[in-house]
Amino acid sequence: MSDADQIVARAQAPGTGRRAAAGGAGAPAHLVSGPAQRRTPHPRPLRRADPAVPGERTRPAHGARRALRTHRRVAGLGRVLRRPHRLPAARPPSRAARPARGRHPGRAAAPRSAPGLPRVLPTPPAPWSRIMSPRPARHRAPAAASRNRLASLGAAATLVTVTALGTVIAPAALGAAPAAAAGQQTAADGARIVATQRLDDRTLDLTVDSPAVGKQVKARVILPANWSADATRTWPVLYLLHGGHDDYTSWTRETDVEQFLADKDVLTVMPDAGPTGLPTKWWNFGQPGDDYETFQSVELMQLLQNDYRAGSARAIAGVSTGGYGAMAMAARYPGTFGAAASYSGVLNTTDLGTARLLGTILAREGIYPDMLWGNLLFNLANWISRNPTDQASRLRGTQLYVSQGKGGGIFSQDPEGGILESSLWDQAHTFTSKLSSLGIPATVHYYDGGVHNWPNWTQEFKASWPVLAKGLGLTTG
Repeated sequence: MSDADQIVARAQAPGTGRRAAAGGAGAPAHLVSGPAQRRTPHPRPLRRADPAVPGERTRPAHGARRALRTHRRVAGLGRVLRRPHRLPAARPPSRAARPARGRHPGRAAAPRSAPGLPRVLPTPPAPWSRIMSPRPARHRAPAAASRNRLASLGAAATLVTVTALGTVIAPAALGAAPAAAAGQQTAADGARIVATQRLDDRTLDLTVDSPAVGKQVKARVILPANWSADATRTWPVLYLLHGGHDDYTSWTRETDVEQFLADKDVLTVMPDAGPTGLPTKWWNFGQPGDDYETFQSVELMQLLQNDYRAGSARAIAGVSTGGYGAMAMAARYPGTFGAAASYSGVLNTTDLGTARLLGTILAREGIYPDMLWGNLLFNLANWISRNPTDQASRLRGTQLYVSQGKGGGIFSQDPEGGILESSLWDQAHTFTSKLSSLGIPATVHYYDGGVHNWPNWTQEFKASWPVLAKGLGLTTG
């Protein structure tokens, strides 16, 4: 065979050509030596696996590599976010002072943080932080510092009196407040009156620094017509409690109580009980919380005795959740109140329907329901101790008045108020039935229709006055 025939045969044989090997089949062409094979450059790396080359690894395209890197970074960031973020533990000082990290000596070292994350983690929105987390303990300044601040503000406070409408009026225009209202005397736990605002000749707004609540609390007082700070006598006290989503101004704002009591020889006080209108000691997950029960039944009572000639004869009445407060405090402090009246009140709190209603009231104010008395199942003893129906036996000897409407239903002029009134119908009957079974007398007024609103409560308050007056030791003519 000639040389030309050998070259042609070698080119047609398998395992030859560009990938022919000098010493075996399948070798790269650039390794073949001999005069018949020209040396070729090293081949470029393949982007995909070549089935002709055994064992070759797949190399992804440029776009695929970028997507893979992004995926790995996101996965790593997710692992960082899932870790609980804690402040770094304090390290003991080293023996030798170390320079601060960074290019500038002497500058404070930057805090370490996860890449791409803010150095200060964002806090939850205000409503959810208030609902889902326990209420923190109140932080108050030391007594000395508080007294210094009050002393510095006292001179300015005596110059002008700011009315509820924002008008600045000189004290002489309305008359000076009683001298005893300067807050010189305190309650047993240190509560004291820090400000007094006169609204008219008989109506005052008091600001009380309450250790029980942990902040300053308001109360409105209506003085009897013949009241005098220098008198040697005392006056009976009537407590009027507001309902939920309201405050201490509701009775004078919504009713004619000032005119009705103008000829009654009674000192009337309308204390604040917070946005829910529940004058109770909050469970607050076992932490110190608002204790409006102690504020109303202990602190404010002692301050009125010290500064406003309040006597020992007392009566208490309330609307809605304030009706709960009237019966609950009369039961929890037997003998303290000679009479108690409830107008559309919440009187059987352990009833499941009533408990759900309380949860709705709390949620409306942005408060987690278990902060009130705990969970109804796991904290049942606490619920029972504050339920007027369960504590009804402690109301013996107290003049009682209970009124409740059946509600106007969906066809009333106020559908929401009618439905709310009807939702309290059964639990009110449970309360009065418990009183009857215990042989405790009560004046009860159940009526068809009715709405959960002030016009009905104003009418019921006037109807209950003979009962309240009897508990106050007053005569009715």
